[in-house]
Amino acid sequence: MLICILGPPQSGKSSLAEHLVAQHDFTRVHLGSASLPAGAPADALAFASSSEFLDFVTQTWRKNYVTTDIKGRLKLVEFAKRPFVAVVSVQAPLGVRAKLKGLEDPSLDEFVAADDAILYGITPTLAPPATSPEPPSTPKKTQSSLKANEPPSPAPSPSRLSLALPTTPLSDPPEPLLPLLRELSNISLLNPHSTFEPFFSTLSLPTINDSLRPPWDAYFMRLASLASLRSNCMKRRVGCVLVRERRVVSTGYNGTPRGVRNCSEGGCSRCNSHGDGFGTATGCPCLRCAIRIVQSSIEATYKHPTTFVDRVAIELAIYFHDIEYDPVKGAPWNEEESITVWESFVEAAKPSLDHLREAVSALIHSTIAHKLPGSCPTSLAMSDIASFLNLDIAILASPHEEYQKYASDIRAEYVHYDLEAYRAGRVKVLSGFLSRDTLFLGDGMEGQESMARRNLKEEIEGLESGRLP
Repeated sequence: MLICILGPPQSGKSSLAEHLVAQHDFTRVHLGSASLPAGAPADALAFASSSEFLDFVTQTWRKNYVTTDIKGRLKLVEFAKRPFVAVVSVQAPLGVRAKLKGLEDPSLDEFVAADDAILYGITPTLAPPATSPEPPSTPKKTQSSLKANEPPSPAPSPSRLSLALPTTPLSDPPEPLLPLLRELSNISLLNPHSTFEPFFSTLSLPTINDSLRPPWDAYFMRLASLASLRSNCMKRRVGCVLVRERRVVSTGYNGTPRGVRNCSEGGCSRCNSHGDGFGTATGCPCLRCAIRIVQSSIEATYKHPTTFVDRVAIELAIYFHDIEYDPVKGAPWNEEESITVWESFVEAAKPSLDHLREAVSALIHSTIAHKLPGSCPTSLAMSDIASFLNLDIAILASPHEEYQKYASDIRAEYVHYDLEAYRAGRVKVLSGFLSRDTLFLGDGMEGQESMARRNLKEEIEGLESGRLP
Protein backbone atom coordinates (compact mmCIF):
# COMPACT_ATOMS: atom_id res chain seq x y z
CA MET A 1 0.00 0.00 0.00
CA LEU A 2 1.07 3.59 -0.64
CA ILE A 3 -0.39 6.37 1.51
CA CYS A 4 -0.09 9.89 0.10
CA ILE A 5 -0.69 12.48 2.82
CA LEU A 6 -2.01 15.97 2.00
CA GLY A 7 -2.52 18.93 4.27
CA PRO A 8 -1.64 22.55 4.99
CA PRO A 9 1.58 23.50 6.83
CA GLN A 10 1.85 22.32 10.47
CA SER A 11 -1.28 20.14 10.21
CA GLY A 12 0.59 16.97 11.24
CA LYS A 13 1.45 15.45 7.84
CA SER A 14 5.08 14.68 8.60
CA SER A 15 4.31 13.53 12.14
CA LEU A 16 1.65 11.13 10.80
CA ALA A 17 4.15 9.80 8.24
CA GLU A 18 6.74 9.27 10.98
CA HIS A 19 4.09 7.47 13.08
CA LEU A 20 3.35 5.09 10.21
CA VAL A 21 7.08 4.40 9.81
CA ALA A 22 7.67 3.80 13.53
CA GLN A 23 4.50 1.92 14.44
CA HIS A 24 3.29 0.23 11.25
CA ASP A 25 6.47 -0.62 9.28
CA PHE A 26 5.94 1.86 6.47
CA THR A 27 8.86 3.21 4.42
CA ARG A 28 9.11 7.00 4.07
CA VAL A 29 9.56 8.23 0.49
CA HIS A 30 10.97 11.66 -0.44
CA LEU A 31 10.49 13.13 -3.91
CA GLY A 32 12.23 15.94 -5.81
CA SER A 33 15.81 14.76 -5.39
CA ALA A 34 17.64 11.49 -5.80
CA SER A 35 19.39 12.16 -2.49
CA LEU A 36 17.82 11.77 0.92
CA PRO A 37 17.21 15.03 2.81
CA ALA A 38 19.34 15.78 5.85
CA GLY A 39 18.21 13.87 8.92
CA ALA A 40 16.20 11.25 6.99
CA PRO A 41 16.61 7.65 8.24
CA ALA A 42 18.86 5.39 6.22
CA ASP A 43 16.02 3.07 5.20
CA ALA A 44 14.01 5.91 3.62
CA LEU A 45 13.80 6.17 -0.17
CA ALA A 46 14.36 9.15 -2.47
CA PHE A 47 13.35 9.65 -6.10
CA ALA A 48 14.14 12.53 -8.40
CA SER A 49 10.65 12.53 -9.92
CA SER A 50 7.20 11.27 -9.04
CA SER A 51 7.04 9.33 -12.33
CA GLU A 52 10.12 7.36 -11.36
CA PHE A 53 8.57 6.59 -7.99
CA LEU A 54 5.24 5.59 -9.56
CA ASP A 55 7.00 3.01 -11.72
CA PHE A 56 8.86 1.69 -8.68
CA VAL A 57 5.86 1.45 -6.36
CA THR A 58 3.71 -0.20 -9.04
CA GLN A 59 6.18 -3.08 -9.12
CA THR A 60 6.54 -3.31 -5.31
CA TRP A 61 2.99 -2.42 -4.25
CA ARG A 62 2.78 -5.22 -1.66
CA LYS A 63 5.15 -3.25 0.57
CA ASN A 64 3.97 -0.22 2.56
CA TYR A 65 5.11 3.28 1.64
CA VAL A 66 4.15 6.78 2.78
CA THR A 67 4.96 10.17 1.28
CA THR A 68 3.98 13.79 1.81
CA ASP A 69 5.67 15.10 -1.33
CA ILE A 70 3.04 14.66 -4.06
CA LYS A 71 1.57 18.13 -4.53
CA GLY A 72 0.55 18.46 -8.18
CA ARG A 73 -3.04 17.58 -9.05
CA LEU A 74 -2.23 15.80 -12.31
CA LYS A 75 0.48 13.80 -10.57
CA LEU A 76 -1.86 12.92 -7.72
CA VAL A 77 -4.55 11.80 -10.19
CA GLU A 78 -2.06 9.39 -11.75
CA PHE A 79 -1.25 7.92 -8.35
CA ALA A 80 -4.91 7.80 -7.24
CA LYS A 81 -5.77 5.62 -10.25
CA ARG A 82 -3.71 2.80 -8.76
CA PRO A 83 -5.84 0.48 -6.56
CA PHE A 84 -3.13 0.29 -3.89
CA VAL A 85 -2.84 4.07 -3.36
CA ALA A 86 -4.76 5.78 -0.55
CA VAL A 87 -4.86 9.57 -0.39
CA VAL A 88 -5.25 10.82 3.19
CA SER A 89 -6.16 14.45 3.78
CA VAL A 90 -5.15 15.95 7.13
CA GLN A 91 -6.94 19.07 8.32
CA ALA A 92 -6.29 21.13 11.42
CA PRO A 93 -7.62 24.50 12.66
CA LEU A 94 -5.41 27.46 11.84
CA GLY A 95 -4.97 28.31 15.51
CA VAL A 96 -3.70 24.81 16.31
CA ARG A 97 -1.26 24.92 13.41
CA ALA A 98 0.03 28.32 14.42
CA LYS A 99 0.55 27.08 17.97
CA LEU A 100 2.44 24.02 16.73
CA LYS A 101 4.61 26.36 14.66
CA GLY A 102 5.20 28.46 17.79
CA LEU A 103 4.09 31.65 16.08
CA GLU A 104 3.04 34.93 17.58
CA ASP A 105 2.44 38.31 16.02
CA PRO A 106 3.72 39.59 13.69
CA SER A 107 5.00 36.33 12.18
CA LEU A 108 1.45 34.98 12.59
CA ASP A 109 0.29 37.39 9.87
CA GLU A 110 2.86 35.94 7.48
CA PHE A 111 1.77 32.39 8.36
CA VAL A 112 -1.90 33.27 7.68
CA ALA A 113 -1.00 34.94 4.36
CA ALA A 114 0.95 31.88 3.20
CA ASP A 115 -1.89 29.62 4.33
CA ASP A 116 -4.44 31.64 2.34
CA ALA A 117 -2.22 31.36 -0.73
CA ILE A 118 -2.17 27.55 -0.44
CA LEU A 119 -5.91 27.23 0.23
CA TYR A 120 -7.38 29.97 -1.95
CA GLY A 121 -4.65 31.16 -4.31
CA ILE A 122 -4.80 34.76 -3.04
CA THR A 123 -2.88 36.64 -0.44
CA PRO A 124 -4.61 39.35 1.64
CA THR A 125 -2.47 42.46 1.57
CA LEU A 126 -2.63 45.27 4.05
CA ALA A 127 -3.22 48.60 2.36
CA PRO A 128 -0.57 51.16 3.33
CA PRO A 129 -1.80 53.66 5.92
CA ALA A 130 -2.85 57.00 4.52
CA THR A 131 -0.37 59.81 5.11
CA SER A 132 -1.56 63.38 5.17
CA PRO A 133 0.91 66.03 3.91
CA GLU A 134 1.63 68.94 6.19
CA PRO A 135 -1.00 71.63 5.60
CA PRO A 136 0.31 74.71 3.78
CA SER A 137 0.37 77.95 5.68
CA THR A 138 -2.36 79.34 3.43
CA PRO A 139 -4.65 76.53 2.22
CA LYS A 140 -5.83 77.18 -1.27
CA LYS A 141 -8.48 75.34 -3.30
CA THR A 142 -7.67 74.84 -6.96
CA GLN A 143 -9.61 73.32 -9.82
CA SER A 144 -7.07 70.58 -10.19
CA SER A 145 -7.29 69.51 -6.56
CA LEU A 146 -11.02 70.01 -5.94
CA LYS A 147 -13.86 70.11 -8.39
CA ALA A 148 -16.49 72.76 -8.02
CA ASN A 149 -19.29 71.99 -5.54
CA GLU A 150 -17.64 68.65 -4.63
CA PRO A 151 -16.98 68.01 -0.93
CA PRO A 152 -13.47 66.97 -0.04
CA SER A 153 -12.93 63.21 0.44
CA PRO A 154 -12.27 62.31 4.03
CA ALA A 155 -8.84 60.82 4.62
CA PRO A 156 -8.97 57.26 5.98
CA SER A 157 -8.23 56.99 9.65
CA PRO A 158 -4.70 55.68 10.29
CA SER A 159 -6.18 53.47 13.05
CA ARG A 160 -8.44 51.60 10.62
CA LEU A 161 -7.03 48.48 8.97
CA SER A 162 -7.85 48.29 5.29
CA LEU A 163 -7.75 44.86 3.66
CA ALA A 164 -7.11 44.86 -0.06
CA LEU A 165 -7.69 41.60 -1.92
CA PRO A 166 -6.17 41.24 -5.39
CA THR A 167 -8.73 40.70 -8.13
CA THR A 168 -6.75 37.88 -9.74
CA PRO A 169 -5.07 34.83 -8.22
CA LEU A 170 -1.37 34.92 -7.56
CA SER A 171 0.59 34.47 -10.75
CA ASP A 172 2.36 31.12 -11.03
CA PRO A 173 1.23 29.67 -7.68
CA PRO A 174 3.83 27.30 -6.24
CA GLU A 175 1.40 24.37 -6.30
CA PRO A 176 -2.27 23.62 -7.05
CA LEU A 177 -4.81 24.79 -4.51
CA LEU A 178 -5.11 22.33 -1.63
CA PRO A 179 -8.96 22.06 -1.78
CA LEU A 180 -8.65 20.73 -5.34
CA LEU A 181 -6.26 18.03 -4.14
CA ARG A 182 -8.52 17.09 -1.21
CA GLU A 183 -11.21 16.03 -3.68
CA LEU A 184 -8.99 13.05 -4.50
CA SER A 185 -8.59 11.88 -0.90
CA ASN A 186 -9.97 8.55 0.32
CA ILE A 187 -9.86 9.48 4.01
CA SER A 188 -9.98 12.84 5.77
CA LEU A 189 -8.46 13.13 9.26
CA LEU A 190 -9.10 16.07 11.57
CA ASN A 191 -6.33 17.15 13.92
CA PRO A 192 -7.74 19.64 16.47
CA HIS A 193 -5.31 18.48 19.18
CA SER A 194 -2.28 20.26 20.59
CA THR A 195 -0.49 16.90 20.93
CA PHE A 196 -0.17 14.14 18.35
CA GLU A 197 -1.16 11.02 20.35
CA PRO A 198 -4.95 11.54 20.12
CA PHE A 199 -4.53 12.47 16.45
CA PHE A 200 -2.66 9.23 15.68
CA SER A 201 -5.43 7.25 17.40
CA THR A 202 -7.90 8.36 14.70
CA LEU A 203 -5.88 6.57 12.01
CA SER A 204 -7.25 3.16 11.03
CA LEU A 205 -5.32 1.19 8.42
CA PRO A 206 -8.19 -1.34 7.97
CA THR A 207 -10.51 1.57 7.16
CA ILE A 208 -8.01 2.87 4.60
CA ASN A 209 -7.78 -0.63 3.09
CA ASP A 210 -11.56 -0.83 2.86
CA SER A 211 -11.67 2.56 1.13
CA LEU A 212 -9.36 1.20 -1.59
CA ARG A 213 -11.32 -2.01 -2.18
CA PRO A 214 -14.46 -2.23 -0.04
CA PRO A 215 -15.76 -5.61 1.16
CA TRP A 216 -18.74 -7.00 -0.73
CA ASP A 217 -21.35 -5.86 1.79
CA ALA A 218 -19.90 -2.33 1.90
CA TYR A 219 -19.72 -2.27 -1.90
CA PHE A 220 -23.37 -3.22 -2.34
CA MET A 221 -24.39 -0.82 0.43
CA ARG A 222 -22.73 2.03 -1.47
CA LEU A 223 -24.73 1.08 -4.53
CA ALA A 224 -27.89 1.17 -2.40
CA SER A 225 -26.92 4.59 -1.07
CA LEU A 226 -26.40 5.81 -4.62
CA ALA A 227 -29.81 4.42 -5.65
CA SER A 228 -31.45 6.23 -2.72
CA LEU A 229 -30.49 9.58 -4.30
CA ARG A 230 -33.17 8.95 -6.93
CA SER A 231 -35.87 8.85 -4.24
CA ASN A 232 -38.51 11.58 -4.36
CA CYS A 233 -40.04 10.76 -0.96
CA MET A 234 -40.43 13.91 1.13
CA LYS A 235 -39.76 12.10 4.42
CA ARG A 236 -36.75 9.87 3.83
CA ARG A 237 -34.49 8.39 1.19
CA VAL A 238 -34.19 4.61 0.99
CA GLY A 239 -32.31 2.62 -1.63
CA CYS A 240 -31.92 -1.11 -2.10
CA VAL A 241 -29.92 -3.58 -4.18
CA LEU A 242 -30.91 -7.17 -4.97
CA VAL A 243 -27.86 -9.43 -5.22
CA ARG A 244 -27.49 -13.05 -6.30
CA GLU A 245 -24.09 -14.75 -5.95
CA ARG A 246 -22.40 -11.35 -5.66
CA ARG A 247 -24.00 -10.11 -8.87
CA VAL A 248 -26.41 -7.19 -8.88
CA VAL A 249 -29.83 -8.31 -10.08
CA SER A 250 -31.69 -5.03 -9.61
CA THR A 251 -31.68 -1.70 -7.77
CA GLY A 252 -34.55 0.39 -6.46
CA TYR A 253 -35.58 3.30 -4.28
CA ASN A 254 -38.69 4.44 -2.42
CA GLY A 255 -41.32 6.63 -3.99
CA THR A 256 -44.67 6.43 -5.72
CA PRO A 257 -45.49 3.62 -8.20
CA ARG A 258 -44.89 4.10 -11.90
CA GLY A 259 -47.54 6.29 -13.50
CA VAL A 260 -48.36 8.09 -10.23
CA ARG A 261 -47.24 11.63 -9.52
CA ASN A 262 -44.02 11.83 -7.52
CA CYS A 263 -44.17 12.45 -3.79
CA SER A 264 -42.48 15.81 -4.31
CA GLU A 265 -45.33 16.78 -6.65
CA GLY A 266 -48.09 15.86 -4.21
CA GLY A 267 -48.55 12.25 -5.31
CA CYS A 268 -48.33 10.88 -1.76
CA SER A 269 -50.57 12.42 0.90
CA ARG A 270 -48.56 10.90 3.75
CA CYS A 271 -45.35 12.46 2.44
CA ASN A 272 -46.92 15.89 2.25
CA SER A 273 -48.63 15.81 5.63
CA HIS A 274 -47.16 17.24 8.82
CA GLY A 275 -45.21 15.04 11.20
CA ASP A 276 -42.24 12.77 10.84
CA GLY A 277 -44.01 9.68 9.59
CA PHE A 278 -43.52 6.20 10.95
CA GLY A 279 -40.40 5.21 9.02
CA THR A 280 -36.86 5.00 10.23
CA ALA A 281 -33.66 6.36 8.77
CA THR A 282 -31.92 2.99 9.08
CA GLY A 283 -33.35 1.53 5.90
CA CYS A 284 -35.02 -1.25 7.88
CA PRO A 285 -37.83 -2.77 5.77
CA CYS A 286 -41.40 -2.11 6.82
CA LEU A 287 -43.80 -4.99 7.55
CA ARG A 288 -45.24 -5.17 4.03
CA CYS A 289 -41.76 -5.15 2.48
CA ALA A 290 -40.53 -7.72 4.99
CA ILE A 291 -43.39 -10.05 3.98
CA ARG A 292 -42.52 -9.64 0.30
CA ILE A 293 -38.84 -10.29 1.05
CA VAL A 294 -39.71 -13.59 2.74
CA GLN A 295 -42.13 -14.60 -0.04
CA SER A 296 -39.46 -13.80 -2.65
CA SER A 297 -37.04 -16.27 -0.97
CA ILE A 298 -34.45 -13.60 -0.27
CA GLU A 299 -32.09 -15.22 2.19
CA ALA A 300 -30.75 -12.19 4.09
CA THR A 301 -31.08 -8.44 4.28
CA TYR A 302 -28.48 -5.90 5.33
CA LYS A 303 -29.39 -2.43 6.46
CA HIS A 304 -27.23 0.65 6.79
CA PRO A 305 -27.33 1.58 10.49
CA THR A 306 -27.37 5.19 11.58
CA THR A 307 -24.85 4.62 14.37
CA PHE A 308 -23.07 1.28 14.17
CA VAL A 309 -21.52 -0.74 11.37
CA ASP A 310 -21.98 -3.93 13.44
CA ARG A 311 -24.80 -3.41 15.91
CA VAL A 312 -24.82 -7.04 17.05
CA ALA A 313 -21.16 -6.79 18.09
CA ILE A 314 -21.93 -3.61 20.04
CA GLU A 315 -24.86 -5.23 21.86
CA LEU A 316 -22.84 -8.33 22.75
CA ALA A 317 -19.95 -6.17 23.97
CA ILE A 318 -22.35 -4.22 26.20
CA TYR A 319 -23.61 -7.49 27.69
CA PHE A 320 -20.21 -9.15 28.19
CA HIS A 321 -18.33 -6.00 29.22
CA ASP A 322 -17.54 -6.39 32.94
CA ILE A 323 -19.51 -9.63 33.11
CA GLU A 324 -16.58 -10.55 35.35
CA TYR A 325 -16.13 -7.64 37.76
CA ASP A 326 -14.11 -7.38 40.94
CA PRO A 327 -13.63 -3.85 42.38
CA VAL A 328 -10.61 -5.07 44.36
CA LYS A 329 -8.72 -6.45 41.35
CA GLY A 330 -9.89 -3.70 38.99
CA ALA A 331 -8.55 -3.11 35.46
CA PRO A 332 -7.28 -4.80 33.40
CA TRP A 333 -8.33 -7.98 35.23
CA ASN A 334 -12.04 -7.24 34.83
CA GLU A 335 -11.81 -6.65 31.08
CA GLU A 336 -9.46 -9.56 30.38
CA GLU A 337 -11.60 -12.01 32.35
CA SER A 338 -14.73 -10.72 30.61
CA ILE A 339 -13.06 -11.35 27.24
CA THR A 340 -12.24 -14.90 28.40
CA VAL A 341 -15.89 -15.51 29.31
CA TRP A 342 -17.00 -14.12 25.93
CA GLU A 343 -14.59 -16.31 23.98
CA SER A 344 -15.69 -19.37 25.97
CA PHE A 345 -19.25 -18.51 25.01
CA VAL A 346 -18.20 -18.32 21.33
CA GLU A 347 -16.59 -21.75 21.58
CA ALA A 348 -19.73 -23.20 23.13
CA ALA A 349 -21.86 -21.75 20.33
CA LYS A 350 -19.40 -22.66 17.57
CA PRO A 351 -19.51 -21.85 14.69
CA SER A 352 -22.43 -19.41 14.76
CA LEU A 353 -20.57 -16.60 16.58
CA ASP A 354 -17.07 -17.04 15.15
CA HIS A 355 -17.42 -13.98 12.93
CA LEU A 356 -18.08 -11.80 15.99
CA ARG A 357 -15.29 -13.11 18.24
CA GLU A 358 -12.60 -10.58 17.29
CA ALA A 359 -14.92 -7.56 17.11
CA VAL A 360 -16.51 -8.05 20.55
CA SER A 361 -13.13 -8.79 22.16
CA ALA A 362 -11.69 -5.60 20.64
CA LEU A 363 -14.58 -3.52 21.94
CA ILE A 364 -14.22 -4.84 25.49
CA HIS A 365 -10.42 -4.43 25.38
CA SER A 366 -10.74 -0.78 24.31
CA THR A 367 -12.27 0.08 27.71
CA ILE A 368 -9.03 -0.75 29.55
CA ALA A 369 -7.30 2.48 28.46
CA HIS A 370 -10.61 3.99 27.29
CA LYS A 371 -9.21 5.34 24.04
CA LEU A 372 -9.29 4.42 20.37
CA PRO A 373 -6.83 1.68 19.38
CA GLY A 374 -4.33 2.05 16.56
CA SER A 375 -6.34 -0.36 14.42
CA CYS A 376 -9.57 -2.30 14.63
CA PRO A 377 -11.01 -5.54 13.16
CA THR A 378 -12.21 -5.24 9.59
CA SER A 379 -15.80 -5.98 10.68
CA LEU A 380 -15.81 -2.80 12.78
CA ALA A 381 -15.40 0.86 11.97
CA MET A 382 -13.42 3.12 14.28
CA SER A 383 -16.69 5.00 14.82
CA ASP A 384 -18.14 1.77 16.35
CA ILE A 385 -15.44 1.74 19.01
CA ALA A 386 -15.86 5.48 19.60
CA SER A 387 -19.62 5.04 20.08
CA PHE A 388 -19.08 2.09 22.44
CA LEU A 389 -16.59 4.09 24.53
CA ASN A 390 -19.06 6.98 24.64
CA LEU A 391 -21.73 4.61 25.95
CA ASP A 392 -19.33 3.34 28.60
CA ILE A 393 -18.96 6.82 30.14
CA ALA A 394 -22.43 8.16 29.34
CA ILE A 395 -23.23 8.31 33.07
CA LEU A 396 -20.67 11.10 33.46
CA ALA A 397 -22.91 13.39 31.41
CA SER A 398 -26.11 12.58 33.29
CA PRO A 399 -28.22 15.22 35.09
CA HIS A 400 -26.91 16.46 38.44
CA GLU A 401 -29.14 14.34 40.73
CA GLU A 402 -28.55 11.18 38.71
CA TYR A 403 -24.80 11.78 38.76
CA GLN A 404 -24.85 12.28 42.54
CA LYS A 405 -26.56 8.90 42.95
CA TYR A 406 -23.95 7.34 40.65
CA ALA A 407 -21.12 8.87 42.76
CA SER A 408 -22.75 7.51 45.91
CA ASP A 409 -23.04 4.03 44.34
CA ILE A 410 -19.34 4.12 43.45
CA ARG A 411 -18.45 4.78 47.09
CA ALA A 412 -20.61 1.80 48.15
CA GLU A 413 -18.82 -0.33 45.57
CA TYR A 414 -15.42 0.59 47.01
CA VAL A 415 -16.42 0.46 50.65
CA HIS A 416 -13.40 -1.79 51.35
CA TYR A 417 -11.23 1.37 51.17
CA ASP A 418 -11.12 3.74 54.13
CA LEU A 419 -12.52 7.21 53.48
CA GLU A 420 -9.23 9.05 53.02
CA ALA A 421 -7.82 6.42 50.66
CA TYR A 422 -11.05 6.41 48.67
CA ARG A 423 -11.08 10.19 48.30
CA ALA A 424 -7.47 10.27 47.13
CA GLY A 425 -7.98 7.45 44.64
CA ARG A 426 -11.25 8.79 43.30
CA VAL A 427 -9.79 12.29 42.80
CA LYS A 428 -6.89 10.74 40.87
CA VAL A 429 -9.25 8.86 38.56
CA LEU A 430 -11.53 11.85 37.95
CA SER A 431 -8.58 14.19 37.38
CA GLY A 432 -7.26 11.76 34.80
CA PHE A 433 -10.51 12.08 32.86
CA LEU A 434 -10.46 15.87 33.11
CA SER A 435 -6.89 16.04 31.77
CA ARG A 436 -7.96 14.51 28.46
CA ASP A 437 -8.46 16.72 25.43
CA THR A 438 -11.91 15.20 24.96
CA LEU A 439 -13.97 12.73 26.96
CA PHE A 440 -16.54 11.92 24.27
CA LEU A 441 -15.37 10.94 20.81
CA GLY A 442 -16.88 12.11 17.54
CA ASP A 443 -18.93 15.06 16.34
CA GLY A 444 -22.05 16.40 18.05
CA MET A 445 -20.97 15.48 21.60
CA GLU A 446 -20.33 19.01 22.85
CA GLY A 447 -23.33 18.98 25.21
CA GLN A 448 -22.29 15.71 26.85
CA GLU A 449 -18.69 16.93 27.07
CA SER A 450 -19.69 20.11 28.90
CA MET A 451 -22.05 18.35 31.32
CA ALA A 452 -19.54 15.60 32.12
CA ARG A 453 -16.73 18.05 32.87
CA ARG A 454 -19.04 20.04 35.13
CA ASN A 455 -20.03 16.90 37.06
CA LEU A 456 -16.42 15.74 37.40
CA LYS A 457 -15.23 19.12 38.69
CA GLU A 458 -18.05 19.30 41.25
CA GLU A 459 -17.30 15.80 42.55
CA ILE A 460 -13.57 16.57 42.83
CA GLU A 461 -14.32 19.77 44.75
CA GLY A 462 -16.64 17.85 47.10
CA LEU A 463 -14.07 15.11 47.70
CA GLU A 464 -11.22 17.54 48.36
CA SER A 465 -13.30 19.66 50.71
CA GLY A 466 -14.47 16.62 52.67
CA ARG A 467 -18.11 17.24 51.74
CA LEU A 468 -18.29 14.03 49.71
CA PRO A 469 -19.02 11.23 49.78
